[in-house]
Amino acid sequence: MPVSISYGKISALQHSIMAEPDITDSSTKKDWRFVAIFSALCMAAFLAALDTSIIATALPTIAAALHSETLYVWTITSYLLASTAVQPLFGQMADIFGRRNLTILSVALFALGSGIAGGANNTAMMIGGRTVQGVGGGGINVMVEIVVCDLVSLRERGKYVGIIGSMWAIGSVIGPIVGGALSQ
Repeated sequence: MPVSISYGKISALQHSIMAEPDITDSSTKKDWRFVAIFSALCMAAFLAALDTSIIATALPTIAAALHSETLYVWTITSYLLASTAVQPLFGQMADIFGRRNLTILSVALFALGSGIAGGANNTAMMIGGRTVQGVGGGGINVMVEIVVCDLVSLRERGKYVGIIGSMWAIGSVIGPIVGGALSQ
């Protein structure tokens, strides 16, 4: 039995298929869970940035207290080296083990490294703590970006990544001031 479709129905069908989606309302209403998750990601990015820059002004005082002589350079270098080395690993492991577990792991490693470095009574312990902290900081940097990209649409991504970037900038600016105040 032949099917008869009028030209008007075909034209309407083609128009609905080929029409662009309505993009006038790109901002969707975010619920409390999104706000809580995004706030936690902003705080994690802020603390990672603060820690990266706070040590620069406090390092001479820390090096003198630990009698570290020439090894004090490794206090900063170990953090940055560990952070850089683990970022690709966290990115790949996020696909395998999920975002939530790795985000929690990186925050826990960051806190553990902070505790070790804070309680250090010699240079080796300080460098070890900063290395563990760097692994956590590298994980935080990658996981924050991945989770934000998972939470928001491509259209809104720039705005939210910009907010995360501004938290990083604020932490980087406040870090030396806080480090100088703590070292006094």
